[in-house]
Amino acid sequence: QRDEAFALISHEVRGPLTTVVGYSARLRAAVTSGVLNVDVPRAEEITLLAREAQRLREIILLVLDVAEIERSSVAVEVEPVQVNRLVQAEIDRIRLDQPAVSMALVTGDDVVVESDERYVRRIVQSLLDNAARYGGDTEAVEVTLKQDEGAGCWLTVRDHGAGIPADAQSRVFERFYRHESASAHGRGLGLGLYLSRRLASRLGGQLTFTSTPGEGATFSLTLPVVCPDALPPEQSEAVGALFP
Repeated sequence: QRDEAFALISHEVRGPLTTVVGYSARLRAAVTSGVLNVDVPRAEEITLLAREAQRLREIILLVLDVAEIERSSVAVEVEPVQVNRLVQAEIDRIRLDQPAVSMALVTGDDVVVESDERYVRRIVQSLLDNAARYGGDTEAVEVTLKQDEGAGCWLTVRDHGAGIPADAQSRVFERFYRHESASAHGRGLGLGLYLSRRLASRLGGQLTFTSTPGEGATFSLTLPVVCPDALPPEQSEAVGALFP
């Protein structure tokens, strides 16, 4: 009942919030381009408004996705997904929003899978955002994307930050879990990795990680070439055996 109420409230908030996000983004664009001439304090306020409105929208969408997957009502819309372009677009987004973050696509094969682009993007966003937040400032976050014929695609995101504390590693994918050390890196709900792993499983793939405290962390996403939802039942079972 709590989850259903939470989802209902989030759904009702999404409509007016979309309007706020849209108009605040237009205001910021007008100020940036010089079409709207305001003083420096007002320009800073408009920029803050647009940024925080977008952040609130992302939280609402995250909560909605969590509510859907916990009710087992996530509908997968299978289509060709150009994973390499999607990953590069998300890296470019982080570079634009966080110029101080160094992130590079080390190996980026042309990878196309039959899956749900929205949910693949959600997983990639979560992994890259986490790496940007916790990856440290000395070495670049390394992103690798590969595909083997008929076997699926592999995406790894490796950072060189403090790593995941040993006492937190068994709980990384738990809902709402955030280790006390994470508070030093800003706010968060502790839902991103939880949702990402559930979505990876829903798409017929798997999300895992390895980490040595003090030496960073590496998250690995595998996806089948074809999402099981797009296959006949007998082939879907075969894919499930490859990606348990």
